[in-house]
Amino acid sequence: MLTLSEKNWFLEGYLDDGQPWIIPINKNSFIIGRRDDCDLTLLSKNVSRRHAEIYFSANKIYINDLKSTNGTFVNSTRINTATILNDGDTLHFSDMKFKVILKDANIIDGRSGTYLIKRPEKTDTFIGYFGLSKREEEILYNILEGKSTKAVADLLFISEGTAKNHVLNIFKKVDVHSRFELLALYNNFKDKK
Repeated sequence: MLTLSEKNWFLEGYLDDGQPWIIPINKNSFIIGRRDDCDLTLLSKNVSRRHAEIYFSANKIYINDLKSTNGTFVNSTRINTATILNDGDTLHFSDMKFKVILKDANIIDGRSGTYLIKRPEKTDTFIGYFGLSKREEEILYNILEGKSTKAVADLLFISEGTAKNHVLNIFKKVDVHSRFELLALYNNFKDKK
């Protein structure tokens, strides 16, 4: 079980449209990589399948490169061993950039929650436009909140393979290739209509 201090660590990334995306580091051994079963999946061809690991030990937070091809960088320095992270550090997983933040789990820069999803006024607008099923709608909101495919499967009592198939079907229906693209499309959908 995570301690209180561990619940307050997040990664902040930015979508193509400049919107921030807050990702909770919600478990010990938090894996970042291109594989769908990673805790943070980054669909960049320059990110390794299992690129890096963030973990907690002795009341400190560490990052370790998992022998990635293009490297893990902390504050622009490539790391070769486990490295302690501090609030405000910048991480690069190849060409993907994130900032490490330590905040109250319920308030991120004055905003409630740990993610920045702007839901359309009518929740069925996005769902109806792209023809998503009820199950895909459930999965959509969970993945937009930053939950991994495994976490979605556990929450909805379905197999991880089934959850992965639903995620891929959503990507196909809305014509995106990553969660970042999906979140950007979802956030800007109201403006497009």
